[in-house]
Amino acid sequence: MLVRFDNIDGVAIHYAREPVAPYGTIGKGPRKVQLEHIFLQNLTQALAELWGRCPWGKAEILVSGGCYVEKAGRHGEGRAIDIDALWWGMRTGGGQHLVTRDAVSYPIRYLAVEAILRKHIGMVLDFWYNHAHEDHFHCDNGTPVGFRPGSRSQTVFIQSVLQHVYGQQIEIDGVAGNETKNAMIKAGVYPVSTQWMSFLDQVATDAFLKW
Repeated sequence: MLVRFDNIDGVAIHYAREPVAPYGTIGKGPRKVQLEHIFLQNLTQALAELWGRCPWGKAEILVSGGCYVEKAGRHGEGRAIDIDALWWGMRTGGGQHLVTRDAVSYPIRYLAVEAILRKHIGMVLDFWYNHAHEDHFHCDNGTPVGFRPGSRSQTVFIQSVLQHVYGQQIEIDGVAGNETKNAMIKAGVYPVSTQWMSFLDQVATDAFLKW
């Protein structure tokens, strides 16, 4: 069942892609979108945890590049969302933000958010996954939450965390080899395969401390 909405617990959904509005801005909204009701629950739970743990609290605007659209895949099922940006403090003039295309400018902030998304949503494709996803988090529940050996999506996330959150000298290449294993051991987060949820929770905690 698809649910139509323009906000999630008071956080307005906006759109910021041409020709409607320039990418990287707060865009225009509130914008009505649709998602399948179970996936909307997954997303709502993820955002509720994010607001509760984020030093900036609850965002005011979530900029989405797309939810349900009439095409094949998870978007066509209403089981996916593209998150372009989050904006805080607009009413107070602060204007703090996370624009996903700028992940390299604030990687710890970006990875803190991603860790929380991954706790609740099985598939997350991010800035380091490939060029097509540099400007948004693609999130869908077509895959259950949990560790998947050989997953490029999870491997680049782990490598990004090792490099940016834990300061390990490691290449972000999506290959889960000995270099990645050794970096995890040095960072004290090995093995993630048997403690995936604990790993995500620890990453979020450590990244929020450096937010």
